[in-house]
Amino acid sequence: MTKERIKQFIDYKGIKLKIFFEETGIKRGFLDKDKLNGTVSDEHFAKIIATYPDANIEWFITGKGEMMRNISKNAEKCTVCLEKDKKITALQDKLIYAQEKIIQLQSENNEIKKYSGVPPAKIVGVVAAG
Repeated sequence: MTKERIKQFIDYKGIKLKIFFEETGIKRGFLDKDKLNGTVSDEHFAKIIATYPDANIEWFITGKGEMMRNISKNAEKCTVCLEKDKKITALQDKLIYAQEKIIQLQSENNEIKKYSGVPPAKIVGVVAAG
């Protein structure tokens, strides 16, 4: 039953099984149909709760109470996540700029290679004009 509740939690959160396993570090076969009646170790619970702190461990184990815990830390975590998302977006923008710059420099480098037999003074004029 406990593993069934874990599957319910995954469905409730809208998480794909693959993502759940990657995020928690739990092996993929943990929720296979032939293992659903097996026990869940403390280590597995610790990984789940560490990854999803809003999950109610009591509900997982006993089925009593609410699936999700109502903790104020979640609000703080959301604020932290939003700040991190902003930083990630800024870094992605910088990465795109750097990739565009690399393409530009590669193009300029290819132009210079075309004139490899031409004296350097003439190459400078071609690059400056390009």
